[in-house]
Parts: sequence; C-alpha cells; structure tokens
Amino acid sequence: MLKAGWVVAAIAAMTLGCIPAFPDGDGTPMVNLQITEYKDFEAFQRITAELETRDIKATIMLSGEFAAEHCERIRELHEAGHEIMLFIRPAPLGGQSRTLSDLSYEEQQELITNGKAALENCLGTQITGFRCTQFDQNEDTYQILDSLGFTYNLGFVENSAASFPGHEAETLPYRSEDYDFWAVPMHSKVYQGRLVAFCDNPFRGVTAATWQQLLLDEFDAMTVAGRPLLVEFHPYNITDDEARFEAFVAFLNYAADQQAQYLSVADLVTRASAQ
Repeated sequence: MLKAGWVVAAIAAMTLGCIPAFPDGDGTPMVNLQITEYKDFEAFQRITAELETRDIKATIMLSGEFAAEHCERIRELHEAGHEIMLFIRPAPLGGQSRTLSDLSYEEQQELITNGKAALENCLGTQITGFRCTQFDQNEDTYQILDSLGFTYNLGFVENSAASFPGHEAETLPYRSEDYDFWAVPMHSKVYQGRLVAFCDNPFRGVTAATWQQLLLDEFDAMTVAGRPLLVEFHPYNITDDEARFEAFVAFLNYAADQQAQYLSVADLVTRASAQ
C-alpha cells in the first residue's frame, strides 16, 4: 500500500481518455501478474503451484533472506521462465514498521546490496528488478539502484506522489531523466475516496467477494483502455482466508476465458519503448 499521507491531488487526472495505450494493440487483454513474498513459504508454494498448473509466468518479488532459505524452489521458478526480482522491506524497529526513506544512505545500501547478492547467489544470474515496501523510496534509493546496475524500479505508483516529479500521470514504464533505470508505475485505483496501489494489501478490509469483483472490473477497464493490468498478490494474504484464494483462482479463470496475455516487466518496457 502507499505510505500514509499520500492521498493525492492527481486523482483528478485518472480518466481513461488521457491514459495512453500500448502501440499496435489488438484488443487482447494484458496482465502483469506480480507475486511478492518474504515470510510464508507454504502460502507461496500454493500460489505458485496454481500458476504452474496454468502455465502462467509471473513477476515474482522476493526478499534475499526468503530466496536464500528456499533457493531450490526459487531456482525452479526462475528456470521455468518466471521473472525474479528483489523485494526490500526493512526490519521493524521498536515494534514499528519502516520503509526505505526511514533509513540512512548507508543502511539502504547495505540492505539492497545484501538482498541482491543473496538472490544472485541463488540463481547464478544478475538481478535487475526492484520493488520496495509501501512504494516508499527516495533519492538515496535511486542512487544506490543505479550504482548496483538495476534496470527496473517498480517502486512507483501511477497518478500519485510515488512518482518522479513531473511524471505523476505516467501509466506506462518510462525512463528517468537523471537515472539509468526504468520507472515502472504500479496500476492504481480510487476506492472509497482513497487512491491505492492495485494490490491485495489495501483491500484486506473488504470481503473476498468484493475483492474478486474489483479484480474483474479492473481487468475489463484496462482491456477497454488498451492497457495492461498490473496487479500484485501477497501469498500470505491469500491463504489466510480460503475465500481469498478462491477469488485469486476466479481471477485467473476469468483471464483465461478472455484469453489474456501475461507480460513480464521486461515485456512492458519493450512495448513502452516502442511508443
């Protein structure tokens, strides 16, 4: 979810008429399915097994510690064609959760460097994608990502303050003027007067049936707009409630019925660069 305080004036810009579509779209629904996990391996197994039965490839974001502990499984997913990226979530301090902007440059550098190394040691390949908890980062983060050679930064949210200045209305991946990585904005939605990133965390307070309908509605809206739907699931949320898992499966079933195409972040950037 967005860090507290980011209730954004840019909500007014969220009309489908001003949202750019991908070039040469043929009306095929597009989905970038994001799975983020750092603590619940059993839940992670259940979700990824469901994807495997459907031959769906996802963008999977993991902490370095999680990947190191479950390296064999992560390597299997990587070799099967899933896109593996680094997820960074600072440890709580004094019982309070923290985000990257709460840390010093040195603390961020150590956390990101160690996480990247853990994933790379597991997979034997370079990790080029990054997501931060609560989509909260700062200039220190950008400098560190550049110095470590990251290509994709998924720590942004469309139509929000979690954007580079002047790019708040961007909905497709874009290049920063000052850094080498691509900024990949997360899909957002106004729900009950609040702008939120389109992932399961901000909707934990609604029923599974309501969440399921939101998923289907956003899928349809993005198809009409000629845009991919970027949606993030956290397995630890889905398997806490069987109805939540069923909503996830219903979304996959609906996407299959509509013959959706699943895109990686690399695919999104390739298509956006053709604009």
